[in-house]
Amino acid sequence: MEGRHEVEIRPLSFFRNKNTFLGSNQYIRFLIKPDQEMETFLLEIWREDVCYELAKEKRSYTFPFTDEGRTQMKAFLEEEGLKKDFTE
Repeated sequence: MEGRHEVEIRPLSFFRNKNTFLGSNQYIRFLIKPDQEMETFLLEIWREDVCYELAKEKRSYTFPFTDEGRTQMKAFLEEEGLKKDFTE
């Protein structure tokens, strides 16, 4: 398994403006956006090397819409990026 790669995620202020962020880390692609009430981050990840719209298998997760939740999500994405598929 390769070493961990640091994930870059926009600051909380970016998401307070209801922006969506797309990124990737090794074996995953991801989309992050705030929910309508600005209480949680909605995170979707997929492993195919395609855009969001063409991905066949996506997994959804939520994290608190706080600096701590953003930090937890970043750590989660860095760990998930090491896995080659959803079964690992």
